[in-house]
Amino acid sequence: MPSTERIRPVLSDHVSGGFYLMPVQGMRLIIVGWYKAMEHLLYYVGPNSMFPPVQNWETSFAEGRGVSYGLETELGWKNEKLSATAYYTLSWSKRFFEEVYPDWFYANNDNRHKLNILFSWRINRALELYANWNYHTGNRVTFPSNVTPEGIYLYSEANNFTLPDYHRLDLGLNWVHRLRKGQRLELNASIYNAYNNKNAFFAYLKRSASGSFDGVAYSVLPFLPSFSLTYGF
Repeated sequence: MPSTERIRPVLSDHVSGGFYLMPVQGMRLIIVGWYKAMEHLLYYVGPNSMFPPVQNWETSFAEGRGVSYGLETELGWKNEKLSATAYYTLSWSKRFFEEVYPDWFYANNDNRHKLNILFSWRINRALELYANWNYHTGNRVTFPSNVTPEGIYLYSEANNFTLPDYHRLDLGLNWVHRLRKGQRLELNASIYNAYNNKNAFFAYLKRSASGSFDGVAYSVLPFLPSFSLTYGF
């Protein structure tokens, strides 16, 4: 959201350190640790998160602070035709909003583990295949932890539940045809979420007639092919 007389801009202090190694020819290893402190963060506390108000929106946000810290690693290898890289992140992300909860709690995007694996194969000057696998532990959501006989929901803390883990595989092919006078044609064919994993985008609790609760999650982006043609001159 834009900064106003009431909404101050976000500030952050970030410190990081690490090292870079090349143990053998064509291989690299990078390990970096970081700590980040944030001030004037916003947290939506309005009545409807899907359709927030357009007018007087400033009153629908609480202001607070946050921290994040962790370790990032990168391991890569390549030669003239093949390239493979793996990225792994171990991180923690916390927030403090007094209007929401009287203590620190985990942020929505507190994904403890993240892993990305990229692979590419240049078959010849014109043709290249690539694959990208993405994984991270699920985002956090707030669900009631108990309910009274009068039907009042009780919450242990904010963002007290974790959605199922997220993962998908993207595949693609690039074809380049060079024309005269430096012009070229580029064709890309790709598949997003190749094995059609139904990753949870958002979730809610559904109460049955017997009074028990079931978590219901919804997926948004399924298996999705795409094509593009680019003419460069």
